[in-house]
Amino acid sequence: MSWTRRHEVRVVLLALAAGAPALVVALTLLVIDEHSPKVRWTLASLSLAAWLGGAAALYARVTRSLHLVSALLAALREEDFSLRGRVPRDDGGDDALTGVMREINGLADTLREQRLGAFEADALLRTVMTEIDVAVLAFDAQGTVRLANRSAERLLSGTGGVLGRAAATLGLAACLEGQVPRTLMTVFPGGAGPWSCGEVSSASAGCRTLWWC
Repeated sequence: MSWTRRHEVRVVLLALAAGAPALVVALTLLVIDEHSPKVRWTLASLSLAAWLGGAAALYARVTRSLHLVSALLAALREEDFSLRGRVPRDDGGDDALTGVMREINGLADTLREQRLGAFEADALLRTVMTEIDVAVLAFDAQGTVRLANRSAERLLSGTGGVLGRAAATLGLAACLEGQVPRTLMTVFPGGAGPWSCGEVSSASAGCRTLWWC
């Protein structure tokens, strides 16, 4: 990106352009009026320093604010909801930056509540899956078992460990094929059919969950 297209640079150029007429008028008056060279150079130097110093201070303020907003948004993207933007406690009304900070803080609170709700829902789901008297297995896109409840482990008790194994090694390759729901006449180490088989697919998680009862 060209330096002239940077937001903070454009702000500084606008500030310099806004102060340029006043500086030109001040320098013109110094030249027209009868002043000693020492006074002229002193006042001209002070005017230039004030003009450039004001633009530099504006540049620092703008970049600091933008970097702060960027850091807060990056923290939200990394799911770190502990960072907060400073918001004044007075009720004198919000300026633009305070309004942005307030909205970012509100977004962080909302995302934090959603994540806590997702954790609670996941914990409840795992508890239900553990205690339910239905065999449940979750497979990834490669057909590897990623989750199994107690009923599934009892049903496949003669095949060793279940997690991390391919469906073919567990005798479940046929279960991943064909339409569901359907009835299977399959004999497992923990019991014989017929079994009523159903499926729940999750495109976002990239997995398929099968259940037998």
